[in-house]
Amino acid sequence: MLKEIQKSLNVSIITAIICLAVGIAFLVIPEKSINILSNTLGVILIIYGVFDIINSFRTNYILSSSFATNGVLALVAGLAIFLNRNVLESILTFVLGVIFVTGGLSKIRLAIVLNKNNEKWLIPFMISVITIIVGVLMVIKPIGENYLALYIGIMMIVYSITDIVNTIYLKIKLKKAENFFENLLPAKK
Repeated sequence: MLKEIQKSLNVSIITAIICLAVGIAFLVIPEKSINILSNTLGVILIIYGVFDIINSFRTNYILSSSFATNGVLALVAGLAIFLNRNVLESILTFVLGVIFVTGGLSKIRLAIVLNKNNEKWLIPFMISVITIIVGVLMVIKPIGENYLALYIGIMMIVYSITDIVNTIYLKIKLKKAENFFENLLPAKK
């Protein structure tokens, strides 16, 4: 089970690095970035969504709902963006915000597991809360079209940095909690 969680955290780091690169691109070329990056972002979200949906069937019940939720949201957003670029402006901040919130919630669950295993859990918990706050701000804070690319860029960079730090920390701590995870689920037959 720990291998599955570690693999999931590796995907989280890769996704956060991609989000960081996209966020920087939104800041560097804001006036053209929405048109240029819509296809790229659509494809990334589709791949991410498909991967998470497939992973939801391969993993245990603790992680499957998080994978399925993130996967479906990412897939729907990716298809909408890829098929209609105008959709990007109207749904991007909302969908990214929801993905950030669900990602933060799943990392809070891992932080709680660390707490139950007497590991340091406050740092990943606080970083997860920051990730959730960024996601909520993206969902509820409307922004004008002129500043949309800059806003998305800043939020994606904040999310990416917090997610990378949090994921690396969780990977280190979860290795120490291997016995806890192994005893959490019944053995596979």
